[in-house]
Amino acid sequence: KRSSEEGTKRKRSTIVIRTTIDPTEKEIEQVCEWLQIYQYYSHVNIIINCIETFDILPIDNDDELIGRLKRLRDENCSLKEITQTYEIVKRQFQNLSSQHLQLIKTALECSNAVLMMKKYDLYSPHGRRRFQELRDNLTTQFQFQERNNMILNSWIIAYALCEPFVLKANNFDEFLNRIAGLSKFEENSLNHIQIVNENVQIVNMWLSAEETTVLDNALLTMEHLYKTGKVQIRLRHLMNEQSYFEIIYSIDKLGTEQ
Repeated sequence: KRSSEEGTKRKRSTIVIRTTIDPTEKEIEQVCEWLQIYQYYSHVNIIINCIETFDILPIDNDDELIGRLKRLRDENCSLKEITQTYEIVKRQFQNLSSQHLQLIKTALECSNAVLMMKKYDLYSPHGRRRFQELRDNLTTQFQFQERNNMILNSWIIAYALCEPFVLKANNFDEFLNRIAGLSKFEENSLNHIQIVNENVQIVNMWLSAEETTVLDNALLTMEHLYKTGKVQIRLRHLMNEQSYFEIIYSIDKLGTEQ
């Protein structure tokens, strides 16, 4: 009888343990919300520093949300203020994924790369044309130079990702919307910004050098064609995309009659 009572107690205790271990759906949602809040909180300083470093907002901007975010950094900030601010932040950040937040962090860590593009005004109409021309010229020049080719490839990808940090925004919402509006990108795409940052002097040299002429590129291609008898041009190869057209030049050596 005693052993049966002990068995019953064990059974009851097992049932109690199971009911306390299994979380409810509401508890899971609460934990997810806390994790999201922590993620936002850990990026507050990064976002503010990013805006200040790249001078994204106008000097006379009096954005209420920016003021609230700065207030969160104050140790004397009350719990009530924190709660109210995060309700607003949650609405503002709802379109930002973890990849977007990581992009902001990477841009700040690789500020030299972003500031270089800002220096040369590469997102103005003239700057965009210049970038495209330089990209096309360097693509031809570097098709036989592996390292320069790799840096150029990274610069092409980084150029698209860095745009929101170079353009002026009228307000905080506009800045966030530009980041959220970027085409879907893999997290490893951020490595390309780091590569450009590590090789910023080389890219800076490309930008500060005189523009290479089409004739220079043609001579370079013809020289390789003359030496090897063959050259391939894949128009979108450097952008990690499938080329719609592939041009292959080849010269067969002709025998001479004796």
